Amino acid sequence: MISMIIKNIYSLTPMQMGMLFHALKDEESSSYFEQSIFTLKGEIDLNIFERSFNKVIERYDILRTVFVYENVDKPKQIVFKERKARIGYEDISKLSNESKENYIENFISKDKEKGFNLGKDLLIRISILKVEKDKYEVVWSFHHILMDGWCLNIIMNDFFNIYSQLQEEKSIELPKVTPYIEYIKWLEDRKKLNNEGEEYWRNYLSCYENVARIPISAERHKEEKYELKELKFAINKEKTKKLERIVKTERVTMNTIIQAVWGILLQRYNNIDDVVFGTVVSGRNANIEGIDRMVGLFINTIPVRIKTESGMSF
Repeated sequence: MISMIIKNIYSLTPMQMGMLFHALKDEESSSYFEQSIFTLKGEIDLNIFERSFNKVIERYDILRTVFVYENVDKPKQIVFKERKARIGYEDISKLSNESKENYIENFISKDKEKGFNLGKDLLIRISILKVEKDKYEVVWSFHHILMDGWCLNIIMNDFFNIYSQLQEEKSIELPKVTPYIEYIKWLEDRKKLNNEGEEYWRNYLSCYENVARIPISAERHKEEKYELKELKFAINKEKTKKLERIVKTERVTMNTIIQAVWGILLQRYNNIDDVVFGTVVSGRNANIEGIDRMVGLFINTIPVRIKTESGMSF
């Protein structure tokens, strides 16, 4: 039996606070439920797979964290000294190909519906579906409040390194990691010592009173559940070259150009000349040793303001 000994208690980052607020406001929403689905080919040792996963959980404090928000002045994140995970496993190799596809699709959907209890659950889990003799579908799920997409590559690299070393019966050797609490401390120290950042954003957003919206049809005005969708489109070679020339001439990045285009589009949609929208940044600019290999939630959403005047061309 695993003893639930507390290792640490500390505050949430502003981004975590925002995610917690929205997660509690709509507990049925899957807006911060993350899934990574990938295929593995070759034989899998389930025992070593589970041991490797638990070694990763042991390695990173944030993966042993829950969030307390009831009967407290401010929400806190609690790190347990030890937590153990069990790998979910199902063998569907004897089903027909069509049945396999339907089963996997339904499994992924049900896994998302299951969600996480932020105050109790281990907020990361793995399920394995055996689809053929040497082929497996892996569903790796976690709550976004724990970490961002950057971290998933770090964790997976560690996982497969550990798996390989355990399989070869070697002692596990991995580089030292910096715990997430160091980032929390950095944020708190920065807030105590310096309010220049807050002043900067006050000035940046000064006199802004609009609310930029994307037009929606009358049918969409009804309250709906959050549903993630992705729209992909290609910019042809000729337009891409024109954009690249602008980037070079103006000495800006392609991201700056795209943000400007989006801002102008929002202006026209809303019939205003001053709009603000959010953009996500990595947040790994803190002066902390090893921050590039830390696991936790570092991303932040910052406002971008696009303001134009009559007569300006674009």
